[in-house]
Amino acid sequence: MGHGRTLLCTLVACLAALLLLAAGASALPPATTTFVVNDSGDASGASCAPAVAGCTLRSAIEQANATSAATPVAIHFALASPTVTLSGTDLPAITRTTAVNSNGTTIIDGCAPSGVPPCITLQRGASGPVNGLATAGGSAGVTITGLTVTGFTSGVLLQGDSSTVGGSGNTGHANVFTGNANGVRIWGGDDDLIAGSWFGVAKDGTTTSGQGNQRAIRIIGTALGGQPADRALRNVVGGASDSLGDPAGCTGRCNLIVNSSVAGVDLNGTAASEWPAGPPPSPLGDLSGGTTIEGNWIGYKPELTSAASGNDVGVLVGAAGHVSIGYGDTHHGNDIAGNRIGVDQSGAGELWLDTNFLGLDPTGDTSLPNTEADANLTGSAGDHAVAWHNQFGPSPIGLALSGPGGEAYGNILRRPMGAPATFSTAAVIVGPHADHAFVGGTATGGLPSGCLSLLDLCNSIGGTGPGAPGIWLQGADHIRILGNAIGSMLSFVPSLPLAGPPIRITDTAAFSSSDVTIGGGQPKDWNALERMTGPAVDVEGHATGVAILDNIGFATTFADPAAGLFTDLVPATGPGNGGPVNDAIQPPVVRAVTTGGISGTATPGATIRVLQQQRADDPSDPEPGKPPPEGYTFPIDPGATTAAPDGSWSIVFTAALRRNQKVMASQATASGSSEYTAPQGAAKAPDLPTVAITDGPSGTVPTTAATFTFTTTTPGATFECAIDGSDLAPCTSPYTTTVDAGLHQFRVRARLGAAAGLPASRVWVVELPAVPPPGGTATKPSATKPAAIALSAIAMLPSNRRCVSRRSFRIRLRAPKGVRMTAARVTLNGGHARTYRGHSLSTLVSLRGLPKGTVRVSVRVTLSDGRVVTASRTYRTCTIRKAKRR
Repeated sequence: MGHGRTLLCTLVACLAALLLLAAGASALPPATTTFVVNDSGDASGASCAPAVAGCTLRSAIEQANATSAATPVAIHFALASPTVTLSGTDLPAITRTTAVNSNGTTIIDGCAPSGVPPCITLQRGASGPVNGLATAGGSAGVTITGLTVTGFTSGVLLQGDSSTVGGSGNTGHANVFTGNANGVRIWGGDDDLIAGSWFGVAKDGTTTSGQGNQRAIRIIGTALGGQPADRALRNVVGGASDSLGDPAGCTGRCNLIVNSSVAGVDLNGTAASEWPAGPPPSPLGDLSGGTTIEGNWIGYKPELTSAASGNDVGVLVGAAGHVSIGYGDTHHGNDIAGNRIGVDQSGAGELWLDTNFLGLDPTGDTSLPNTEADANLTGSAGDHAVAWHNQFGPSPIGLALSGPGGEAYGNILRRPMGAPATFSTAAVIVGPHADHAFVGGTATGGLPSGCLSLLDLCNSIGGTGPGAPGIWLQGADHIRILGNAIGSMLSFVPSLPLAGPPIRITDTAAFSSSDVTIGGGQPKDWNALERMTGPAVDVEGHATGVAILDNIGFATTFADPAAGLFTDLVPATGPGNGGPVNDAIQPPVVRAVTTGGISGTATPGATIRVLQQQRADDPSDPEPGKPPPEGYTFPIDPGATTAAPDGSWSIVFTAALRRNQKVMASQATASGSSEYTAPQGAAKAPDLPTVAITDGPSGTVPTTAATFTFTTTTPGATFECAIDGSDLAPCTSPYTTTVDAGLHQFRVRARLGAAAGLPASRVWVVELPAVPPPGGTATKPSATKPAAIALSAIAMLPSNRRCVSRRSFRIRLRAPKGVRMTAARVTLNGGHARTYRGHSLSTLVSLRGLPKGTVRVSVRVTLSDGRVVTASRTYRTCTIRKAKRR
């Protein structure tokens, strides 16, 4: 019995082992069926069984399509001559779909089983087909590599999904496309990859004559009856590559795209028959549905000249949406140089231009201009164009923001040291339709500590030609120019200074600018403006509401009087405003400048800003050579005050100036800023008595009686007081007066003999309660309560129907007409995110580091009429989707 049990157990064990072997065998991928093309003709229906002659490419595709979807298929070549000529109709479109347990259903490899790509040439005969190779709609997982494709309307047409043209590039480039209308055309396909291939240059790598395509790559969707039927989503051109990390290479997934007569990469569709690439509308920053172009050389190759290799347009975005050109670091960035226009967005789709080299070689040290412009970004009010952390070389125009809401942050626009080319028109142009654009920002660092452009939001701009500005604003409204280093030594990027004004504002035939802010009240908002001659800010035409706030600047010499002129509102040159700019507002009058303070008169209620300008070294000075250098212009402390109702104003400096140090002042009203006055040297200040107001009404009070107390630190000093515009007269502390309802100013100064100090002042408003009617009872004064307002009227938040990217989040706020925002606060998940003040606000809020899940965004806005608007919205966060790298 024991022996029988042992035999039974052995049988059971053997059966179990057989079952395990069977299960393991079923888990193995099926063997690949290989068809070998050994006939260069174009006949159909031949057998492609192994070792059978007469197998054409057409026959191989027919038999591949007929093979079970569960079986991977490979098409290889064994030809006496490495050329296949197609003279009949189009080859059958590959219809195979992704097979179970397979890495790809169909592989067409011109170099298998051995050889360095490209190995086989696929060409169109005299009466050949329209397309070279094609995948059908609904197909998936096709790889095409090792071919030179030439002479077709579309060398490769991809209508299916998840296919690859090229690949990692291995020892050479996977495919070559020359002489086609479209090298590769994606038409409604999703998740396709075009990588490691050459476009517009022969397989020897140097010959370009006669090799160009009209469009190297075209990506569009399909339409039915003029409506989108199948959008082209999540396609990738290139990939993480050493294209910029190794300037001798462009290997890996990098595509070389040159010599295209229309565009290197064309994403623009025609609504009547096709549809632009991109998904339905989604929040700004979610680029997961559109095309990604990364790690390519577009218009550039070291062995080629720009005239021979450049595309007409490097990347034609057109109206395509949710497009990402470059991403995050230089290995994902593109080199776009030597074209007519580097990037042209002529439509209204969302675009992210991120970490690319434009108009430069991949090292960033050699100029290779795009002959008209590096980038022209249009965007729209709902879908913005953002240029982020790019390097622009000296093409005639570096970056043009031509549509509403464009944004440029953290870019470097420069002329490499020793390069002859310059930005001959302007480094940055903000066009007449680019309302609500931002140029620069101050998220973390900012000036005057220095501009780390590729790490922060400030732009570093330099190297313009004679008369060419750093930033040229042409008739746009609601523009903010903040925290930029323009021709400035405060940029950490080596660059040559400007031969034109750092900032110029002009009209166009139909538009003039309004509501423009240059600089700000905090050091991080200042622009650093350096020029070789002339003003730092040049405003022409009929601009209104141009507010030139605090900035710093450099002029090369005091020998040129205009070099000390910080702003110039033309047509009149020099201090004064003889034209219509800012409603012809004039500079304030400066009556006295000493080393201890400045005083003068201006428009009542105007904001006065004062800059100081370092004087030349004086051998008799006790501190010769003390920085900052000659010509350095910067705000003084305190640098701003408000003119009194009688127009008088004064500032007592926190620290005394050096004798003869130059000071200049401007005033700002609702019309905008005036020019700064001509620089005036500070005289030695007498030892004047000082005064400080210690108590008294301020703000809005309900009574006409007012009592002020004040004191002096100067022994023996007496006081002189005045109310509103009256003359100063002797007084003592406390000082009591009675006034009417309205705005009032109290002034007091200390006097010691003949020496009178600068006055201190305080402004307050008297608002009296309503008087009860005769014979009646007192009632509260009637007032119209401001109407309630919905958050949607002042805040633009993305829809929460879809998840938002964990990279960034956009908040846009705008005050209703007739009121202003006094404060706005945004919180994320209950934590403080940002606090804003101003009229029109738009910014990216970082969501980096948030875990996948939800984020609750709360907004609280306080308006000047007392209304408070609050709301919140909850979003799901998700990772930015990219096409799968193969």
